[in-house]
Amino acid sequence: MSECSYNFTDPNPSNFTSPNYPDDYPDDSYCENRFEAPSGYNVLLTIFDFELEETPNCEYDSLSVYDGSASSADSVLIGSYCGISIPMYFRSSGKDLLLVFKSDSTVNYKGYNIQYQFVEGKFMIRRKRCDRDFVTRIIKFLGQKDRSNLQHWNQTCA
Repeated sequence: MSECSYNFTDPNPSNFTSPNYPDDYPDDSYCENRFEAPSGYNVLLTIFDFELEETPNCEYDSLSVYDGSASSADSVLIGSYCGISIPMYFRSSGKDLLLVFKSDSTVNYKGYNIQYQFVEGKFMIRRKRCDRDFVTRIIKFLGQKDRSNLQHWNQTCA
């Protein structure tokens, strides 16, 4: 692992950043940050700041988020992000989450500032944005009784 790769197991919430943040990250960076929560907990990430080089499919610089402990078959890629567009929160479905940051040899930005914490519960976030089951779970989880938003969401995703 490089000097920007860490294993996070401390139960106390903490922030971590891309190399050199808030200054530009270096060329050819590669960082793997693994988060392992205690049994019965999930990993919750809160994105406070995010700016990477933006390209189609994030082919040059990216932050990839995996639900699981490795960027292999035993984990699911939640998404790869670049530019300034990224969800504000990520929550693992189990006790493990992996972030992989990579940059190419040109065009660098300030990177990211993210907080991790371990939270109790079995709330699972599914990976499909237009999944009706996901929307139903969210509505139930939030206690919303008005189903009109669900119908709108399903029509939007169709």
